Amino acid sequence: MTVATPTGRSRWGARLVDYPDERAERYRRSGSWTDRTVADRLHDSVQRHRDRVAVVTESGSLTYGELGRRTDQIAAG
Repeated sequence: MTVATPTGRSRWGARLVDYPDERAERYRRSGSWTDRTVADRLHDSVQRHRDRVAVVTESGSLTYGELGRRTDQIAAG
């Protein structure tokens, strides 16, 4: 038996943030707002900027390559 999983507003209800139509359209036109997942966008950044610094804290920093490796390890659990 297959159970349908609610999506969009029916899943998130009042927790979904409403954006004015013109602002949403501006984000879409700029490429900032797409249907791609955060994981896919991070993977692209890792591939393009492997040696660039991605995260800086008081105790150190990580390149995109290091961040990619660590997030893959966490995902693999």
